[in-house]
Amino acid sequence: MNLFTKVFIFSVIIGLNSCGQKSKNISLVNIQAELNLNAGISQNHPDCDSIKYGFESGDVKKLGDTYHMIINERFSDLPTVNNRFGYWQSADGEQWERKSTLLQFAYDTTGVVPNSCIYNPKWVYSKQDQLWCLFYIQYKSSPSRTDAFYLRYDGAVMCSKSQTKGIDGISGPFAKGELVFKRSEHSKWEGLQGITGFSPYQIGDKWYALYGSANTENKPCSNWRIGMATADRLTGQWKSVVPNKPLNLPIRYESPHVFKVGDQYLALIDEIGGNENFSLLISENGMEMERSSFSYRIYSEQGDILYLLHNLL
Repeated sequence: MNLFTKVFIFSVIIGLNSCGQKSKNISLVNIQAELNLNAGISQNHPDCDSIKYGFESGDVKKLGDTYHMIINERFSDLPTVNNRFGYWQSADGEQWERKSTLLQFAYDTTGVVPNSCIYNPKWVYSKQDQLWCLFYIQYKSSPSRTDAFYLRYDGAVMCSKSQTKGIDGISGPFAKGELVFKRSEHSKWEGLQGITGFSPYQIGDKWYALYGSANTENKPCSNWRIGMATADRLTGQWKSVVPNKPLNLPIRYESPHVFKVGDQYLALIDEIGGNENFSLLISENGMEMERSSFSYRIYSEQGDILYLLHNLL
C-alpha cells in the first residue's frame, strides 16, 4: 500500500490591531489560524492520477480572485528524490485544478548531478524587474548510509525567472534556474544537507532571507537551524550575514516563511522533533527575530497528513 501525502491549506491571516501600536508583544497583532480540511488535494482528485505518493512543500498566492499554488509533487518511485513542481489554480481556495508542470529534472542517485532533486518552491515578485522569481532548493543524491543521510544533500538555492513579464507571469514558463546561494565552506553550523529552505524579504533597499540547514551528517540528525542571508538585489547573488550564525531559539525548526505586516516582520516556522507545531517569530527591524507565544498544533490523521502549505493572505 502506497503512502499518499495529502496537502491541506493552513491559513494564517495576520494584521495589526485597531490601535496599530508597534511593540514586541505579539498580542498587539491579530492572528487567525485555521486548518481547512476541505481545501486540500487528496489521492481521489482527478488530477492526481499521475501522482503516486502525494505532495511535500509548496507556496500559495492569491492574485485578484484567483489562488495560485506551486507544489512539490512526489509523482513516482523514490519520492524523496524523484519529484517535480506542479502548478495548480483555484477560484475559491478549496477546489483545485492542475494546470501544468513548472519545473522537472531527471533524478539521479550517483552524487554527481547537482539538481538530482528539487524541493521547497517559493514565488517572490520583483518590482524592480517586473517579473516573478521562483526560488527553490536543488540537491545532489546518493544512497543513504547508516551514519548519514545522503538521499538529499549539498542543497543550494536556485532562482528561476518567469519568461512572462508582469504579475500575470506567475504561471510561467520559467527559465532555467541560476545558482544564487549555497552553504559557506567556512560555516560552523550549516550541515551536510546544505540549504533546506529560503524565504526572501525586503528591508529598505536591501534584501534578506531566512534559510534553513540540517546536520544530516549525523543519524539521527542532531540539529535543524535557521540562518540569515542578504543580497543587494532579489535576483542577484546572496551571501550569509556576518557573523554567520543561526538564530538563537530553544527549538529545532525549518521551512521559514517571512512576511511583513505594518512595521513588523513575522516568520512562520515549522518545529521539528516531536512538537510538530507552527510557531511565529517576530521582529521590528527584520534582523533580530524573537519567538512569540503563538503556536499552532499540527496533527496526523492515519499517517497521511504530513505537510501543510502556508496560505498567507
